[in-house]
Amino acid sequence: MGVAIGLFINASDLDNTEAPNQIIREELRAKAHDRRVYGTISAIAGGMLLIGGVVQSIRNPQPKRTESVSLLVGHRWVGLAGRF
Repeated sequence: MGVAIGLFINASDLDNTEAPNQIIREELRAKAHDRRVYGTISAIAGGMLLIGGVVQSIRNPQPKRTESVSLLVGHRWVGLAGRF
């Protein structure tokens, strides 16, 4: 989604850029159009991934894990063991 926003902002900047002649102005408009198309595609793809992730997390919730920590003491060492 952030890429899409960046592309839309860049396209807007290209549209507002003053060009010295008609040829450069048309090139800037073409670049702005391409960036809007790419921005739209990336926004749709990002939205689909976001919705897919939400649906997946609702349909398949993660099992609750137990967290435990133990202190281990040896002859010349001290450590922690457990599940996080």
